[in-house]
Amino acid sequence: MVLKKKAGSGMPVVTVKWNKPQKLKYLLPALLPLGDKSPLRFLGGAGSAASTSSDPLAFPTYAKNTRRHTAAKMLY
Repeated sequence: MVLKKKAGSGMPVVTVKWNKPQKLKYLLPALLPLGDKSPLRFLGGAGSAASTSSDPLAFPTYAKNTRRHTAAKMLY
């Protein structure tokens, strides 16, 4: 993803160019390292993101394991 910011006529203009989508399933063990209980589902980031001062977008993500424990992590 490439994020370009520029100001035009007093209003900020943002252009986002997306790269090819990637599967996030490989992140589940890192989100929920809870012993022998495997990750159950990736809950996603609810479609919201924040732009950081250094330009990347930050997405909140959530995952749940078979014990129904939920974990959260920010993806940049």
